[in-house]
Amino acid sequence: MLFTDKVPFEDCLVEAKSPGPAQYIKEAQFSPDWSCIFSSSKEYPVQEGDPQYDLLKDFDDRAKPENTKLDETQLAALGLALKHKLALIQVLFV
Repeated sequence: MLFTDKVPFEDCLVEAKSPGPAQYIKEAQFSPDWSCIFSSSKEYPVQEGDPQYDLLKDFDDRAKPENTKLDETQLAALGLALKHKLALIQVLFV
């Protein structure tokens, strides 16, 4: 039986292309509440609704080991999830 339906994330899983960030990340026009992740309350200099806002730059500016409540691997996983529309994250529970 031949499947003719499109496979979700076909460009990533079938064609092995490296995807960029999801569309909603590219279109973000305001800084999210980062307080549960970062200890610094540094504000990104942008007005809400600004089409020039860059969520990935905002994240990179804040993502310093001394400024986060996450460990190094958690911070790296969050960065990958924001920067790629498909990110596979392995979690080890002990």
